[in-house]
Amino acid sequence: MTLTDATSHVCGETVLTYEDSKGNPHVTPVYKCLAMVMGFPKSHDSKQVLVELAFTKYNSSTKKAEWTNIVVPIEAIRTRDGFKKHMVPKGFSVQEINIPATIAYFDECIAANAGKEGSAFRCIDVSEITGYIENFTAFRLGGRTIRDVNGLPVVEEATCTNDELVEKLIIQGTPEKYIEAIRDIAGYWRMRYAMYDAIASLLLRILGISPHTGMIIYPSSQGKTTILQLIASMYGNPDEYGNGLLYSGDGSITGINALLSTCSWICRCFLTKIQTQAIE
Repeated sequence: MTLTDATSHVCGETVLTYEDSKGNPHVTPVYKCLAMVMGFPKSHDSKQVLVELAFTKYNSSTKKAEWTNIVVPIEAIRTRDGFKKHMVPKGFSVQEINIPATIAYFDECIAANAGKEGSAFRCIDVSEITGYIENFTAFRLGGRTIRDVNGLPVVEEATCTNDELVEKLIIQGTPEKYIEAIRDIAGYWRMRYAMYDAIASLLLRILGISPHTGMIIYPSSQGKTTILQLIASMYGNPDEYGNGLLYSGDGSITGINALLSTCSWICRCFLTKIQTQAIE
């Protein structure tokens, strides 16, 4: 649902009041609503309060302003720092001097819509990491939910607040083209073992078994990266230079654990060289 069909929303105040750099008050009429609080989403992964917003954002490809929906922490519309941290990077364009007035406007939107009969204010389910939901009957994978419907997998669009993870898990191409691309390399038994292990890891939580870490240790240029790229390609982008699901193992333990926590219940593999001392 975008704001264009959310006809039940009330826009709150019809003016924005702010002061210029000299302290002089200015009143700007809002002739057309260009932003709206859509509701308070429910997160499967965190206790923080979230808010869903819709606003117009310029699309350089179409040369038009288009509606977009985002989910951000509530602090994004409560404080100036929160606004700059969460709203501006997502394309919400506003002069810094107008941030307080914009926050006040969002407060009016909530007051006019939350809990009001007939309002389109809503509460959607969102996630921040991958994993099972709904008592193991569905699996959340970035911007998709895979659900069992009468024994058949059905893929539904989902809302994930981790934008970086969503980008890494985007599917491209078709199953037929994918099989054609990996057919030869998947013929090697080590490749097949790694693929089976990655798939089996998805069953661990159902069986009550703790997640595991697979370590591939070989000299340089023996196919370690290729194996990991093959595994990653089953879930999303296999790029090894930061844009995909592969991460370098030379970071701190804290950093690596933070990265792994975004992909819980997916096989975890470290890429290392046999002469590397970091493994100790």
